[in-house]
Amino acid sequence: MPKLKAVLWSVIISIATYGIWIAFNEYDAVVASVKQLGLLGFLTICVLSLFNYVIRFIRWHWYLKIMGHSIPVFRHILYYLSGFALTTTPGKAGEAIRSLYLKQHEVDYPTSLAAFASERFSDLISVLLIALIAITYFEDYKYVAIGFALFLVIAIVMIQSTSFRNLCAELIQNHTTGKLSTLLLHVISIVEQMAQLMTFKVLIIGLILGVVSWGCEAYAFAIVGQAMGSETPILIFAGIYAISMLIGAISFLPGGLGSTEAVMYLLLISIGMDSSVAVSATLLCRITTLWLAVLIGFIALFIVETKFKSNKHTELPKIT
Repeated sequence: MPKLKAVLWSVIISIATYGIWIAFNEYDAVVASVKQLGLLGFLTICVLSLFNYVIRFIRWHWYLKIMGHSIPVFRHILYYLSGFALTTTPGKAGEAIRSLYLKQHEVDYPTSLAAFASERFSDLISVLLIALIAITYFEDYKYVAIGFALFLVIAIVMIQSTSFRNLCAELIQNHTTGKLSTLLLHVISIVEQMAQLMTFKVLIIGLILGVVSWGCEAYAFAIVGQAMGSETPILIFAGIYAISMLIGAISFLPGGLGSTEAVMYLLLISIGMDSSVAVSATLLCRITTLWLAVLIGFIALFIVETKFKSNKHTELPKIT
């Protein structure tokens, strides 16, 4: 799988770069923050991150059941977690690697990609709902939240509209040719399958699970902030976490690297936190959320590739 190996190497380079930067610039701050948090506190925020992954997997497994597929749970959770190894790809698109493994269980690419896109939508709306908690406190970011909300509402309406999908398919067939036409028609096929995951009932349950899962990590961030002496309410910390995640998603940088940390740091400064403490809190949050996920992802990917590797998924899907 040469293409996959190239992506994995890019992720490893990102991890190494991030680690080197911390080692040479903020190592003392991170160590001090871990000591201040304490072992129990550190383990607590790691467990909250694990809850996030478990709840999101439950939602993902449920999505595929709705679409008519039942995968053995143990193997399925390994497929799901293996995608975390590629979380630092732009827009977390690399997490779609799970589609390669699901193919051997007769889950075609349009189905798994539709579930993946629906999951991203649910995550974005869930994080947006958490961010709204702090919008009244951070006036400068209210337009970001409003813009995100409008975009997501419009997107859901278009996904559910059969007339809109048919119009798009007709325009593609009449005005495009070759591989571009095939690619766009594949996208329409994926959107059609997403529609069954965008019904009111499925959307609401997915959002509840999303808010709970991302709320676990937001609460973990609040634990970090308050352990460092801040008296800021938990809900404000949760909002800071969510706003930072949204900005990271908008930036489309790999894993939101740089943009998420910058916004999180600036928002912590704005609530009166000391600069060095804000740096420590930001880095500790990212280590126990983003980089913990990447580590778990690599472990799951190793198990899948060594124990469950199949010759049925040797290449990434091609547009023909």
